[in-house]
Amino acid sequence: MFIYFIPILLWFFNLEINPGLRGIWIRPDSNGNKRFVLMNVIRLLFEPLKNKQMWKIKMWDINIYIFYFCCFLFYMFFEHSYNLLKQNTLTEWNKFYMKIMHL
Repeated sequence: MFIYFIPILLWFFNLEINPGLRGIWIRPDSNGNKRFVLMNVIRLLFEPLKNKQMWKIKMWDINIYIFYFCCFLFYMFFEHSYNLLKQNTLTEWNKFYMKIMHL
């Protein structure tokens, strides 16, 4: 279950380290102190639902829905690859084991 929240956390960190965005959820206030502003993240979460510009390719890195979908595809690809590798390894191991047992 926790695996589904990892892309959201990655998206949060991407917002802060992205050179074109910096300062979305950690911003200086009027005194110059850095503050955590959760409302900016919530606004950006719903922005793709209101703004068509967020669905253009150049905005995909800050569109959470595209980001989440890409992470999901990435996870499914590696999970499938791991399962294939695991099956092949077990199959090869079984063949090896059968050779040893019949000798």
